[in-house]
Amino acid sequence: MSTTQNTCESRPSRGGVAAVEFAIVLPLILLLLVGALEGARGVMVSHALQEAAHAGCRVYSVENTTQAQATAIIDQSLANAGVSGYTVSFTPSAKASVDVPLEPVTVSVTVPYANVAWLPPNFLAGATLRGECVLPADVEVSDGGDTNGYAGVDDDQENDGFVRHEKRNSSGHDDDDD
Repeated sequence: MSTTQNTCESRPSRGGVAAVEFAIVLPLILLLLVGALEGARGVMVSHALQEAAHAGCRVYSVENTTQAQATAIIDQSLANAGVSGYTVSFTPSAKASVDVPLEPVTVSVTVPYANVAWLPPNFLAGATLRGECVLPADVEVSDGGDTNGYAGVDDDQENDGFVRHEKRNSSGHDDDDD
């Protein structure tokens, strides 16, 4: 009967090696985890800003609404998302200056990243998150003069606030009339 020698006894002791390796890797894993959480927070807040800007711009682009009404929608939207310390800007800044149909109106909402960060923003200090929306203004067309050969709402059509464009030739008749 042969006896085999146990080779485990001849190896040097490796007790605690896994613990040391884990202690070396743990800070890197935690750094990646915290970075991923902060990145996800930034994406979430950017999305909330974009959605709030879109909601405010939808209100601001409609005729007979005010900046205060658009700001109230933005305030409500961002309060639901837990965002504070933001600023809202409107272009054009005065709603009365929107007098051309389909003129673009812009609503921008910005917030410093420091106001929404869960951790001290060491890497993103000074960064600003922004949401912006541009929509065409919905204003009624006056019966003023034609521009570029296009006519607005005809007098014999019901004026429902929509602009209907028809190409007119130089004699004032429709192009399809020969």
